[in-house]
Amino acid sequence: MNHQFNEDWDGTVSFTGMREEFTSSFPMFIRPLMDAAVARTVQDLEDRLGALPGVENATAASALPRTFFTPSASFTVEGRGTAPEDAEGVSWVAVGEGYLETLGMPLLRGRNVDRQDHQDSAPVVLINRAMAEKFWPGEDPLGAGIQLLDQRREVVGIVSDIQQNLFFNAQSSSLPLVYLPAAQSPPRGPAFLLRTGPKPETLAPAVRELLSDVDPDLQALGLQSFESLIDTFFGGIRAINQLLIAVGLVALVLAAVGIYGVIAYSVAQRTREIGIRMALGARRRDVLRQVTWEGLVLALLGFFLGGIGVVLVVLGLTAMLRDLTTISPMVTVAVAGVLFLVAVAASVLPARRAAGIDPLIALRAE
Repeated sequence: MNHQFNEDWDGTVSFTGMREEFTSSFPMFIRPLMDAAVARTVQDLEDRLGALPGVENATAASALPRTFFTPSASFTVEGRGTAPEDAEGVSWVAVGEGYLETLGMPLLRGRNVDRQDHQDSAPVVLINRAMAEKFWPGEDPLGAGIQLLDQRREVVGIVSDIQQNLFFNAQSSSLPLVYLPAAQSPPRGPAFLLRTGPKPETLAPAVRELLSDVDPDLQALGLQSFESLIDTFFGGIRAINQLLIAVGLVALVLAAVGIYGVIAYSVAQRTREIGIRMALGARRRDVLRQVTWEGLVLALLGFFLGGIGVVLVVLGLTAMLRDLTTISPMVTVAVAGVLFLVAVAASVLPARRAAGIDPLIALRAE
């Protein structure tokens, strides 16, 4: 079962830029010293943000759920003898102590990351359900070791699946995902997530003031609710959807005009035949029924072939963008209904007109 965020969460999201004063030219032994300083700063900010009035939980993360910015790395499972070139890829997120509580993510098995998971302790990871089922089918992954980011890390917990990437396919909420303790893999430029009351925007001044008190060089690059963050990313997609809807409506009108024109012309070509039938004593009602049915047979055949085409096209698109592409039964039925009514009108109206003509005049029709 894929986990969804709690509907009552309206947390404020804050991106903060943290100074990183080392370059690749610095000796590598400086890196642990800087990581420790970053980890202390992140922990201090989590504590201070969590103490603000109206904040229920506060945590940090290297990447927010449903964004483009989730990094990935190759890893191997300990004891399986996997060659480096055969290593699997996995997305990873460095998270603070209260990450699961802030997002309302259930811990399925094992334990959560906490303050005991620091740089001097053994590296650990949490994995999601999808990763456990893919790489440890029928096994218990707790206690297993993986080689990730040049370190051996022990699996200590399994969490529910969430959609980490913004959109890729319908399985994006079931892709393998690893959570690293932020204290062991300190994020530079972390995102801070707060679970707050009904109006998270009111916390913005207090958050900015807090960041300035901690370090004047810390900058809040954005303060917004999670919903507004998602709306920002989907703004362009909505515009594209609206354009596609407009194009679809134009295509529907053109299809309706084309169907009416073809069927109406086909029926009109039978005016002489209708005149002969009427002259021989055929009843107007029977002629209308037969001509209408013959016109609808063509329409029904077109609907059948078109329906197969729609399914094939949608299946092809779904393979690439499964979260965004699906068959809507209501829309499909509505479009088919409109075209069917057009086909009925295109069959009935010309047939009524032809059947209402005097048989002698109809016999002289070209």
